[in-house]
This record gives sequence, structure tokens and C-alpha cells, in this order.
Amino acid sequence: MSQPETKKSKQQAYCVGLKDVQAAQDRIKGLAHRTPLLTSTTMDKLSGRQLFFKCENLQRGGSFKIRGALNAVKMLGDDVKDVVTHSSGNHGQALALAASLLGKTAHIVMPDNAPTVKRAAVAGYGAKITTCESTQPAREAAAQAVLEGVNPKIEIIAAEPANADDCYRSMASDTHVRLDKYPAQRLVWERMKLVIEPSAGVSVAVALSDDFKAYAGDRLKKVAVVLCGGNQDLDKIPWVVNPAWSTTTTTTTS
Repeated sequence: MSQPETKKSKQQAYCVGLKDVQAAQDRIKGLAHRTPLLTSTTMDKLSGRQLFFKCENLQRGGSFKIRGALNAVKMLGDDVKDVVTHSSGNHGQALALAASLLGKTAHIVMPDNAPTVKRAAVAGYGAKITTCESTQPAREAAAQAVLEGVNPKIEIIAAEPANADDCYRSMASDTHVRLDKYPAQRLVWERMKLVIEPSAGVSVAVALSDDFKAYAGDRLKKVAVVLCGGNQDLDKIPWVVNPAWSTTTTTTTS
């Protein structure tokens, strides 16, 4: 006799498992780089544990997002000729590159305040760029218009898995954790000689924060830190634009 389907079983049906990850790995083999895993004595001393830095800033397209983009585009099959997204940078670059590698046309909606280096990269990969205002509604509306131009029958459905709906819950609770990512970014530049972008500084800031040290205690002696990207606009290096950003990191909750 079969068991009734529970809410948990329905959620699990949509979760990504190890086999899915392994299938994706096989799917993009030879297209994405195998990036190095580096260590730093200085960072180990500052964190009080051994840190391993996965350098996705050295990945094709400058971030880890090419992995997901390649996997998604390959799963679409040969019949799909166009792909569309809205992005201020790394995801747009990743999709543009994936599309160019797999013989498809990418349409990328980018806000008018997107970093110059990222806009240039998207264009360099051959994508068609549509510019819009920097608000979320404007981005979504522009992407919808592009989609309808490609295929008027397309319907957009947004979703997050029930056990990973952090965006929805953050918006609903109006609560977030603030991390000083720029000092962490600068620290990696100075001490590890690696060019990472501000968002990649977030994971470093967490690893060096007092909150994480209190949480990890003596349990977590080895921690992997993903340096997710290296697409820094050199005309807008944070500590050059604002010298007040130092090499200390803090965390606050608001």
C-alpha cells in the first residue's frame, strides 16, 4: 500500500540531489574551468582556523555563474535558439558566454547603472543588450518585453524551493544581515594577490567575523570559502572611491 504524499515529500521532489549535481558536472565537462583551491597563512591566523579559497574569480566569465548557465542552456536542447534574462552583471555575462559557446542568441536586460566592465563583457560575448532603469519592476518589465518579442506565447513563472526561499523570507521579514564586504575584498587583494569583486568579499567577511568565530567555535577547523567572482570595475574600486573603507570587517543585524 502506497503512503500518502506529504508536504515534505512534495518539497523533496523539487530539491536538487547529488545525482543532479553529478549529472550537471558531466553536462558541462570541458566547458567550465576547474578552478584552483588556494590557502593563505594570513587568513588562517585572522580566522583562527584553516580556510580554503575556491577561486571561481578565475572561472570563465569571471564568476561561478557560468556553471549554472551552461547547465541550464544545455538542458534546453537544440530547438531553443534564444535565451533571455535580466542581470546587472555576472549572471548576464555567464548566460551570454554560455549561449555563444552553445550556438544560441542571448538577450540580456541590464540596468543603466550596471558596471561598465560587465556591460562590455556581455557585449563582447555577442549578446543583445537592452538597457532599462535600475528598479526591479523596470528590469522585469523589460525582460518580459524582450521575451514577448522572441516568443509571444512565453509565460514567466517565478519560484523558489520551500527550503531555500531566502529572498522571499528576507523581503517578508524586512530583516537582513549587513556585512562590510569592501574591507574583506581589499584584504584578499592585498594579502592573497587575487582580484575579487565586492560580492566575493561577503564570504570572506563571514569567515573573519566575530559572529562566525563564535558560531564555529572549536567545531569547524576547516572552512571552504568560495570567491564567487572577479569582475571588478577598475574605475570604481571601492577603497579608491571611498578611502574610509579600511581592512577591518564587522557584522551587524538590522
